[in-house]
Amino acid sequence: MDANTTMDVPTLSMIEFQDYIENDIPVSIYLTILSVIGTVGNVHAVFVYFLRYKPSNHRTFVVWLAAIDFIACLFSIPFELFDIRFSCTFTIDGLCRFFRYLGHFVSMSSGSLLGVIAVERFRKACRPFDRQLEGRGAMIACIVTVVISAVISIPALVMYGSQVEIVDNYDINGTDCKVLDKFKDSLVFKGFNLLLLFISTAVFIACVVIYIFIGRVLYQQYKFRSSLQVKKSVSTVMDKSVSSDTLHTMQEEESSMANPVMSRTKIFGQNGDKPMKIKPKNPKRFDRSKQITLMFLVATGVSYLGYLPSLILTLIKAASKNSNNVIDSLLGPVGGIFLRGYFISNVTNPLVYCFLDDKFREECKAMYKILGMRISKCFHRPSSR
Repeated sequence: MDANTTMDVPTLSMIEFQDYIENDIPVSIYLTILSVIGTVGNVHAVFVYFLRYKPSNHRTFVVWLAAIDFIACLFSIPFELFDIRFSCTFTIDGLCRFFRYLGHFVSMSSGSLLGVIAVERFRKACRPFDRQLEGRGAMIACIVTVVISAVISIPALVMYGSQVEIVDNYDINGTDCKVLDKFKDSLVFKGFNLLLLFISTAVFIACVVIYIFIGRVLYQQYKFRSSLQVKKSVSTVMDKSVSSDTLHTMQEEESSMANPVMSRTKIFGQNGDKPMKIKPKNPKRFDRSKQITLMFLVATGVSYLGYLPSLILTLIKAASKNSNNVIDSLLGPVGGIFLRGYFISNVTNPLVYCFLDDKFREECKAMYKILGMRISKCFHRPSSR
């Protein structure tokens, strides 16, 4: 009788596993897919941009961003999977604190780097004659951004830990890696999440405004290039009485209408005293600039859309004790996916490069072609006798 009674009492491990099977399989599959795709994609981004691209601000930013995203996909996501699986028996406090900190750090770094990239693109497109970031300047900007993100994320080391709690519907104590009870309802924890929400929102709004200005300049340049091509075609059939100087003046006037910033510099020079001439941009370089700008714009939008639901759900849960049960009942397994939506940007950045950067695709093909040729030579070496 006693033996049967003992057999009917579920152990903590059995409760944990049953809860995992019933509720956490969808989010586990989702995170596993993200981890695999993100790890492979960011490895490609690091190697291709670092080995196949010439030194530039663009290369520096992408390599740093891909390195941060690689850390998230290789370490932060697998830890999240581990925490989900052992949601009632997680007892390693130091491991919990470190990986919660790492998760905040990579999310903050990735989003902030996209903001820095937007500012650099703005200065290059809309302030082309101001002082620009050189190769070392881009590197310093990345280092400063990462250090600031590391400092801002420090509260996560204190507020998260291995927390003892009663397992739902069972009079059994379990442990989970989560916000400690002494911080759960505190203004410190709420303020920390509000700060993260404010930073991410401010960066996103700034990026939207910046890319609107960049889009206007690129559109003006596009209109000028189109009209200039038409003008050149017409000039071949124009009456011979129209001198080349007159045609040049007409082109200069149209350039002034298309881009006020460039026109002022053409007429007055950088210091407003000496006239200077600006060579029209190479169409290929112009198209490449548009491509890079669009690529970072999409990456920024995806990053924010993935990060926002996570922060909102965290704030709702922090605001009310009963909100956890309400959210779980309303969203079900999808709630776990939304809560970890901040990992999306770490995974999708290399996919954005692949779809929107023609050169990235070409360099990937070239890299695999070279790799295939080297492997082929290894297998077809003549044996020495």
